[in-house]
Amino acid sequence: HPAAPPEHIKEPLAYMRKAQASWEKRILKSLNSMCTELGVPLARKRPVNEQKELLSKWNEMGTDEPDLSHFRPVYAPKDFLEVLISLRNPNYDISDQASSKAHWGLIQVPLNVKDIPELREAFSELDLTSGQLGIDDHTSVPPDMFENEHVRIGKKVLTEQDSAAAEQYSRQGCPTGLRADLWGLILNVTNEPE
Repeated sequence: HPAAPPEHIKEPLAYMRKAQASWEKRILKSLNSMCTELGVPLARKRPVNEQKELLSKWNEMGTDEPDLSHFRPVYAPKDFLEVLISLRNPNYDISDQASSKAHWGLIQVPLNVKDIPELREAFSELDLTSGQLGIDDHTSVPPDMFENEHVRIGKKVLTEQDSAAAEQYSRQGCPTGLRADLWGLILNVTNEPE
């Protein structure tokens, strides 16, 4: 939007940060009022004897279930939905949009989305002209043309132990027999029991 202040141009999601801060204040206010009503302090320094008792029971704390029936929810899901619905980007001019698009969905947060040519480039491995293991298994294409070659390349990638190559290779599918080793290589974990 041409009239947007410089800080909004530099940080296009500043309006979301403002909404987040407002929501956090609302939650904190609700939490504080509930704790005041119940006489429960949110933060206080424990006396020394209580600290020692807490340290001695530290490992058992997960099994002790306090009575939480007096506590009410800090917010209702409907309140959160209303906050999301009210989000509006000050840099986004909806006057040039078709009127029907302006009413699609409750939450109207415009985000930059790649157009079709950019998506085609980003996901070129999913092009119809590229083979996909798991998708092209039951087509009229003989397995020798893609699957056997793909498995051979997969074994070569595993031999070289190159995680970047394994990640690139897996974009066209992981053969079942190599899947565990490939994912282990990609995630840099071993598949061996200790």
